[in-house]
Amino acid sequence: MDAVNFIPLARLLARSRARRIRAWVAVACVYALAAIAACLGVRMALQGDDTQARTVSLAAAQQMEVSHASTARLKAELADVRRRAEAARQITNRPDWSVLLALLSRDRGDDLALTSCHLESLVEGGYKLSIGGLSRTPEHITEFTLALERSGVFDRVRLIETVRRATPRGEAVAFSLDCVLGSPVGN
Repeated sequence: MDAVNFIPLARLLARSRARRIRAWVAVACVYALAAIAACLGVRMALQGDDTQARTVSLAAAQQMEVSHASTARLKAELADVRRRAEAARQITNRPDWSVLLALLSRDRGDDLALTSCHLESLVEGGYKLSIGGLSRTPEHITEFTLALERSGVFDRVRLIETVRRATPRGEAVAFSLDCVLGSPVGN
């Protein structure tokens, strides 16, 4: 059975973009540290000449101030990127259930109405979706059940019960289904 990925493409791209930003921030920090080291090396090499040393010292001090400001700005950006990456990670680790609801709506057809939909997490892993509804005929319920099985999303689709009921518009068939998805054992 093919696995279905409910993680939207936009969220996957955001995660990739955050990784690249972190890499560039790290490169910029290394570059700033290398510039500081180069300035200190020049200062030590030119310590013999006082006037030249003072000029170089002032330039190095200014460069260090710029580097410190740059480092502080990069640290703030890195903290922001980390915060956004963590938020994206928490969002992307959750399935997008709107895809499942769209599948139910598409497979339902015009001759069937859903009255309840309950999703629960299973202890052994995966989820159980309990669906209740009304149909004009049992054939429509069978078509809906088969469409859900053919979708490949569910490990198992089981018709629990069908009962004839009187409604204001005539007689209908009430039904309930249990659908298991994402189960590690496929039960």
